[in-house]
Amino acid sequence: MPHNRKTRSLRLSAIIGLMASVAVGILAIWVFFFQTDNNISIELNSISATKEGRLELQGLTYKGKTETGAPYRFSAQKAAEDADNANLVHLTIIDGEITNPENGQITLSSRQGQFDQLANFLTLQGDVLITQSARQLQFRTQTISGDLTNGNFEAPGDVDLKSPTSHITGEAMIVTEFGDRIVFTGQSKAIIGEED
Repeated sequence: MPHNRKTRSLRLSAIIGLMASVAVGILAIWVFFFQTDNNISIELNSISATKEGRLELQGLTYKGKTETGAPYRFSAQKAAEDADNANLVHLTIIDGEITNPENGQITLSSRQGQFDQLANFLTLQGDVLITQSARQLQFRTQTISGDLTNGNFEAPGDVDLKSPTSHITGEAMIVTEFGDRIVFTGQSKAIIGEED
């Protein structure tokens, strides 16, 4: 009988500990997101804690504005805070969009990525696809990182860009202001007009 009480106590303390860590995490997120200068908001479907006590969010959506006032949104099926850096969030199955007056609608998707909440810095990894409606551009690469505030991004590996009139491949790419200027670095190949 005493053994059962001890087991029950241990289970109860584990449950209370888990609930406390989740509550602290929710409070931390609430305080951070509603006091940030970048005016970022967050929506999510559910919240839980991993065995290590880290937060894991389901159906996470970040919304904010660039420094020029263009609204952006990106969503992830799952997000978990980094073990060593609470400001870094690991994302799984990402999609998003940026509404830019000059470049039209920009959409993005990837299999995974990371978001640094303090720096407003997003990294996309794995089958990255970015489209830009105004110029009908389609970018494909495996990794791209950039600042959501100013729209400057860099793809350090092979990149493939297609438009209705051209096809460009390069070893790397630098994008400024969400595609206002695109620079290919390393060896590049451009085909203007329709490919055979």
